[in-house]
Amino acid sequence: MLTCCLLATSCRTAKIQHPTDTRQENVWKDVPRLYRDDEDIEICGPLSLANAVEISLDNHWEIRYQSTELWARKQQAVSDFLALWPKFDFRLDQAYRFSPLLTIGSAPTAEQVTSRWSVESSQELLNWALDGYRARQSARSVVLLDQQHLRIRQNTVFDVVKSYWLTRAYSQILRDGHYLSERLDERILTLDRQVEDHVISRQQALDEHARLLELKENLVQYKGLFHESQARLLTLMGLHPCTSVDFENIELKQPNQWDLDIANLESAALHLRPELYVKDMEQEISQLQARSNFAALFPTVRLFGNYNEDYNQFLVYQDWVEVGFRLTQNIVNLPSQWWAYKASNTQARFSEYERLATSVAIIGQLHLALIALQSTEDLYNDSWEQYCIAEEQVELAKLERSEGLRHDAEILQMELNAYVFKAEALVLHARYLSAVEGVANSVGVPLIGYGLEVDHMQLSNQNEMGHCGL
Repeated sequence: MLTCCLLATSCRTAKIQHPTDTRQENVWKDVPRLYRDDEDIEICGPLSLANAVEISLDNHWEIRYQSTELWARKQQAVSDFLALWPKFDFRLDQAYRFSPLLTIGSAPTAEQVTSRWSVESSQELLNWALDGYRARQSARSVVLLDQQHLRIRQNTVFDVVKSYWLTRAYSQILRDGHYLSERLDERILTLDRQVEDHVISRQQALDEHARLLELKENLVQYKGLFHESQARLLTLMGLHPCTSVDFENIELKQPNQWDLDIANLESAALHLRPELYVKDMEQEISQLQARSNFAALFPTVRLFGNYNEDYNQFLVYQDWVEVGFRLTQNIVNLPSQWWAYKASNTQARFSEYERLATSVAIIGQLHLALIALQSTEDLYNDSWEQYCIAEEQVELAKLERSEGLRHDAEILQMELNAYVFKAEALVLHARYLSAVEGVANSVGVPLIGYGLEVDHMQLSNQNEMGHCGL
């Protein structure tokens, strides 16, 4: 009955919905679920880096569905493990036999209604071995997927760090520039009044006006960069791009001096990077597949034992036990199985070469991250010194103004120059801190440069492997 219902359901012709209607229905269902409500996320005061990372790890869609994907892979691994159990079959036969009329003098040799049942347990040794290899492959695929998810979390943290520091830098640049923007507007009005009072010529006013507008254009440019980086950060955090977030000011100071041991970092990267764990699992899966194809070359041996009971009254024995084995071999398929084994064995060797190539790429990425850190540190140091000099010049100019040696236009120009140097220093400071996280990301230990820890979710293999000298 159940089979008939399934067949009727599969053969039923249903009206095919237009793709635009399906898309519209999915839009109605998805829009309320795209972003978390602001009330569900607690941001106490200005947004900190640790808070931004935790929110992104909790709300980022690519991370939120990882647990579901990993759970599905674990369920498949359990299914493959349970396939190792032997078969246990129960069979029940009920039949009615239609036979021609019996002639006079003949005796029936069988009943018209037959009833028999049997219980059989069997195990095919070759299939049992193949299922064992498949179960081991599934177990390793769970580890492989978990390491892939780990690397996604690490890259998400790196993206959050880059967007966070840039957004925080641009936020401070806009706050500092708001006061100067008002000063620029006042200065432009002052120039117009001075032209009307014939204090300065029209040409002098236009020249200074052009310089002031050029500086004001930088403020508009920083505003666009701020909104762009903030939208990227909020998207990584799973929030709507228009969500309002506050940031603290950045204290510009000389960067920390890092005493980095290159050999130690290379060793740590080769021990901790999730990609190498993935390559290890891929090689083991390829080796297991090669062994599985090699085992398929042997004949299949089926061991069985069953108990039968037949209610036919014409039989001498109505119940019996049967034990035996059956040996089968598909001789024609042997060449195909042999070449399948050779191909999988070659694939296993290729996985080893792939792992070596990945190791070389990781070491290269580490050295590139170290070069970027050093160059960014040098640029930031130069910019920080320029900013300090410009700030000192502004302070000295204000003292000279009280003595009548400087006028407001000169001081405003010097303040604008100091603002530009500070803006460059803030951006380079953000890139420097991002470069610090770039080194940590290339090693496979996120946030180690900041001393931050996110306990609710694993971010590296450092706990399993130890500190590896870091």
